[in-house]
Amino acid sequence: MRHSIIRYLLGMTLLLSWMCSSCSLETDGADGMEGYWHLVKVDTVETGGSRDLSEQLLFWSFQVNLLEMNDRNGNHQAVLLRFDKNESVLRVYEPHLHIPSDGDPLTDDLSYLTPFGMSDTEDTFTIEQKSGSKMILYNGILRLYFKRM
Repeated sequence: MRHSIIRYLLGMTLLLSWMCSSCSLETDGADGMEGYWHLVKVDTVETGGSRDLSEQLLFWSFQVNLLEMNDRNGNHQAVLLRFDKNESVLRVYEPHLHIPSDGDPLTDDLSYLTPFGMSDTEDTFTIEQKSGSKMILYNGILRLYFKRM
């Protein structure tokens, strides 16, 4: 009986070790940014203008090296982008319209990106603040304020 218990515990230990090593979440590239971020405010630095977006459902969602910009109200086309993050710099590039039936086509039409706070099809942001629930990005033109969901 004692040998059965030892074999059972050894088997369970091996099984748990295997499960933990094979089911780890992939977060490479996101570096703490993974998840769903609600765009709540945009400031235009040059003019001093500010726009409250807290009632709109505009989201940036980071996972691995993919960013999805999505409007949950359905007013704007969802866009998929690649991103790189190094220290306090976020580079967002290669926008694709999220239309799976059409192969998520690449776009250079800025009108799809401006509702989400981008000012070019490739944009580089300084991460001015990122805490557990808040993030502020600045690209030299716009300052974007986010709340983590």
